[in-house]
Amino acid sequence: MAGKFKFNRYSYLHPHFEIKELLLSNITNQIYPNDDFINYPHVLSQNYYSNDGCEVEVICSVNGEIRTVVCPYRMVINYAAKPEVKIRVDYSKYEEWKLSGPLRDYTESIIKDFFNVKGQKEDGPVLRVKSLSECGSEWICRLQKTTYYESIRTNQTLDANLDDGTVIEDSMRMHDVDDEKQLKNFDESIMANGIGVSAVVCVCGKGRKGHRYFLKPRKSSTGVFSNMMGTVSGVIEPPEDINIFKDIYLEDYLKKEVIREFQEETGLPVEMINSVHPLAFTRELIRGGKPQFFFLIALPGNAAKIIKKSFKKSLDGNKEFNDRVSSRIRNFSLSPETFFNFLLAYNYMEQKTRRDDPSKLVVNLCD
Repeated sequence: MAGKFKFNRYSYLHPHFEIKELLLSNITNQIYPNDDFINYPHVLSQNYYSNDGCEVEVICSVNGEIRTVVCPYRMVINYAAKPEVKIRVDYSKYEEWKLSGPLRDYTESIIKDFFNVKGQKEDGPVLRVKSLSECGSEWICRLQKTTYYESIRTNQTLDANLDDGTVIEDSMRMHDVDDEKQLKNFDESIMANGIGVSAVVCVCGKGRKGHRYFLKPRKSSTGVFSNMMGTVSGVIEPPEDINIFKDIYLEDYLKKEVIREFQEETGLPVEMINSVHPLAFTRELIRGGKPQFFFLIALPGNAAKIIKKSFKKSLDGNKEFNDRVSSRIRNFSLSPETFFNFLLAYNYMEQKTRRDDPSKLVVNLCD
């Protein structure tokens, strides 16, 4: 069936041919979840962010058929093309942020509706991008501390109506775009814009066809991308001391954080990681331009022997992913986040064998 693929619930790692079929299915027939708070297909179909979608050229067949896929992400930094680029943090002014004014009052009923549908969530600190600017060969950003509840109030419910709960009529998304329905800069945005990370986890084999990838269906209670295939991901917590950025770049801190997410969601020991590769820094259009960093985590082949047992003991894996008997045979599509993460990972792995412009995103799925 186009756009869907059958998985056994006992599968934790999936070979290249299954991932390829999932990617091709998503290209052919993108399936979005039904959600009361984010209108997924609306983002690129109603002239929102028309200048910002990220194009990926996908070779779909042996006869050379190429399809251009527009993913709902604005590319800020393509690390595969420019691995030397770094983001320096201006830590001189570090404040807490929360939504204020009438919009805070308007979103009170929305956040209550969110908890009624998704279940009560645990609040916690989240690292927010206040501003971002390019300065020569590097970028400069300012950060703030916010909370997960502020993210729910803004980025995760941005299409819920501010008056009566219907979708799109008068939403946070409409308040946070310019007159041409394009993204505003971070310093103009009224969203929480907490930093998110996502990582394709690859258990390396002989050549790409020998690789296997961690992939599980997300639970219906998750905040976003419910009932879709997902990988390791999460929101970034602020450091205990903002002054750590005196000595490190933002990428260094996020690398440590994505490793923490990896350990908490798979249960595998961090010592097993061979390497962590930053792939891209983007702004996710589905959630109103929130900052999203993508990674590739490479593991040795022997990780396959222990991942099932490790996952069962993981701190967050069983909270995020569906591992119940009732999900043994179901049809799933990749979440937009995981779909784009795989395209970025495949592009990165293929670049060493290509001679074209490294700034172009090209993925070959015909092998």
